Amino acid sequence: NVKKEIVDELEREIKSKKGVLYKTGDYLMGIFTPTMTKTFGNEVIAIKLAEELKDRLNRRNINFGIGVNVGNIVAAKDVKGLKFTSLGNTLSLAKKISDIAKKEVLISKEASNKSRNLIKTKRDERSGLETYSIERIVDRERHKDFINAFLKKQSK
Repeated sequence: NVKKEIVDELEREIKSKKGVLYKTGDYLMGIFTPTMTKTFGNEVIAIKLAEELKDRLNRRNINFGIGVNVGNIVAAKDVKGLKFTSLGNTLSLAKKISDIAKKEVLISKEASNKSRNLIKTKRDERSGLETYSIERIVDRERHKDFINAFLKKQSK
């Protein structure tokens, strides 16, 4: 079953980034919380993963839309995984954005603002909703050695 295979693959990828897959109706959502990831830069993790998944899904010619939002949830880890409650429109906005996205990743204004130093976006408005498309992901790791060598030289 292709659908189960894809869901399993998505779940493995989300878990590899210390997230949790949440299924509700026809929606599959990756939830990334400081409780699980031990970091507060979860919007960048989610956006990078969304871009990777977009490429894989497009190669398989699957119809999809990916929406990324940042918001508040109350979360606690237990033996079965993560228990959480979404506050405000955190999940519903992610769903709305994913419904608008056509074989692409769109992110909310708040996700764009919180990730702006690593994710370069372009403002877009669709169906009366302000969204952002991803233009570029800054890869600081690639330049890390050069920057460290440069800084070391400067300190001499």
